[in-house]
Amino acid sequence: MKKKRTVLWVAIVAVVLFVLGGGSCMLVGLVAALGASVEGGGDAVALVEVEGIIASGDAADYASGMALTGQVIGDIEQALADDSIRAIVLYVNSPGGTVVASAEMYETLVECSKPIVTSMGEVAASGGYYIACGTEYIMAHPATIVGSIGVIAQYRNAEELLDKLGIQTQVIKSGARKDHGGWHRPLSPDEVAMHQVMIDQAYDDFVDVVVKGREMDEDRVRELADGSVYSGHQAVAHRLVDASGNLDDAIATAAQMGGIEGEPRIVRYPHEPSFFDVLSGYLMRASQPEELILLEELLGVGQVPKIQYLYVGP
Repeated sequence: MKKKRTVLWVAIVAVVLFVLGGGSCMLVGLVAALGASVEGGGDAVALVEVEGIIASGDAADYASGMALTGQVIGDIEQALADDSIRAIVLYVNSPGGTVVASAEMYETLVECSKPIVTSMGEVAASGGYYIACGTEYIMAHPATIVGSIGVIAQYRNAEELLDKLGIQTQVIKSGARKDHGGWHRPLSPDEVAMHQVMIDQAYDDFVDVVVKGREMDEDRVRELADGSVYSGHQAVAHRLVDASGNLDDAIATAAQMGGIEGEPRIVRYPHEPSFFDVLSGYLMRASQPEELILLEELLGVGQVPKIQYLYVGP
């Protein structure tokens, strides 16, 4: 208890010193973050980044490790509105995320009026690959993890653990399935079947996106779409990716597709968390016992059940 109070007072003092001594710096940084970062001169290629778990949310929401739809779609709209930007590079470093968020990003990409090239980072799997199929050309590093075409929904069952701890859950519900997915009991066979229907529908949508985006035969896509992951080198051989290359290669390709002669100007859209975002997140975790945080993460307490295009590998 004494340790937590000390941490809180140190944080408060840090905030006061920051505001009194560096408030103007914070203001300058904030103003810079609100606009695009520009490199060089002349016609431009915009760099839109999709890093982390793909999730629904507004650009104003800060979530570490998340690629929010509002933020990504907002960046794309900025690039489309700027007449000096001739092409876009979508940098994807993501294991995917929710079905709805992935679909929203994909729909925005396929409707774009400017050439878009995907550059894949460490991983572009599941939803990360799904959105890439909405672009005209895909490049991956030979070691990029690509694929994991499929759908997943996960529910935790802690019934035996609760019994050992002597914890009982009393549920008052309006229907037999109303509490399904709770960690106090497993799913029944008919509940599993109910979710399997939704999983199959989302899977068919994913396959259709790959078939259209990559101009591949559906049977061939289904052979590859069993959740397997491939290296970037293998993905090229399977036609899931157009070519091997890094970010610089993707920018050069996008510039060529946009009719830019010479080296293009690069426009970036930085989204750095503010000092107060980082501080509030730290204080929130510091106010809870580490054991409780670990248990909640293990059980998924407070998490909304989702059907996801997500690669859940190591």
